[in-house]
Amino acid sequence: MSHHSSQSTTAAAVEPAAEAAPPTRRRLNRLQRLVNRAKQKPTMVLKDKRCRKPEFCLAFFDHCIDRALLDPSSGVELAELALDLAGSIGDPHLMNRAEGVRVHAYIATTEWDRASEYLEGYRASALTCCESCAADWYVRQGDLLVEHRDTDGAGQALDHSFEHLGCSAGDGYGRLCFIRGLQHFYEKDHERALCDVETALTEIELDSPRGYFVNSLAFLSCFLQGAQDRERFEQALEIADAFRARILGLKDWGEARTSLSWVEGQIHARLGNWREADHRLGRTRRNLIGQGPDRYALAAALDHCLNYTHRPSDDSRRRILGILGTCERRLTGLEPLLKKRLKHVKSVISRQPRHTAWGLTMLRRSFIVPVAAIVFAAQPR
Repeated sequence: MSHHSSQSTTAAAVEPAAEAAPPTRRRLNRLQRLVNRAKQKPTMVLKDKRCRKPEFCLAFFDHCIDRALLDPSSGVELAELALDLAGSIGDPHLMNRAEGVRVHAYIATTEWDRASEYLEGYRASALTCCESCAADWYVRQGDLLVEHRDTDGAGQALDHSFEHLGCSAGDGYGRLCFIRGLQHFYEKDHERALCDVETALTEIELDSPRGYFVNSLAFLSCFLQGAQDRERFEQALEIADAFRARILGLKDWGEARTSLSWVEGQIHARLGNWREADHRLGRTRRNLIGQGPDRYALAAALDHCLNYTHRPSDDSRRRILGILGTCERRLTGLEPLLKKRLKHVKSVISRQPRHTAWGLTMLRRSFIVPVAAIVFAAQPR
């Protein structure tokens, strides 16, 4: 997962399509089948004439954004394809949008100089094109400035994007708040950051890149780091519960549901709801083991173990050792150093039970995953 954004990607974002009639279900199904084929073989977008339609381009651009959010290493190559596709069509709105996709991809890989170069390269084109292109350009600028921790500059850029966007609701606004949350977090305004996450999870359309939702849930945990007041955790739980209700009954949301259970489990642990925390963290751990990445599975397992440390007993210690043993056996893709640390912590817990919480906490802090660790911190008052 990565902390990056885009702007509105509906058909209305491309001016020539703004007055088009809403697509029929049959047409949407055809479009989805074509997008699915492009996901399997991306180079086909430059060969199949059906891929030259604006609605396909926007859907493919969203796929490129999603891959950059969830797997940055694949984002740049896809972004270059998006740019080639837009260039072959020649539509200025699509070309500006594709340039934004490329900037987004380079931000995701932390190649910020390249991202800055490409962003500046299409500034004039985007800002003189239309409101939608200008809004998208400014949100890219805000995204890049947030990565540089230039919160003042990012705030100004996002304000400009909002002015061009012209509304305080909907998909484009939700995506803007995805970045705004990071701005407020780095300004240490965690309350406003949580509100931004709530807006993102509420307003971003469900057919938008899933990476926005997966990352927004990870932000929820990040923005709770250092929080001590119970009200903040209860607010976060309400946000998570509302999102769970929003995707109730929908298929193919496994990754987001796993992230949701992970974050909810940690929040329940912080609130002292040990049984509910055990249920959600256990489910998260089981979902991630075998599906990976292995370091995510280890982090979730450690959070699950840390929940047991708040009820110290021989039974709790046996459960912790059992979970760590499963990790040793099944997480074969862990880096050698993490394997060594895991083995050491398991040994410490076996020989010196009083160091259980300390050993688990130190191991969890020794590597980074998108969902922040908040179980081990002091309980909220």
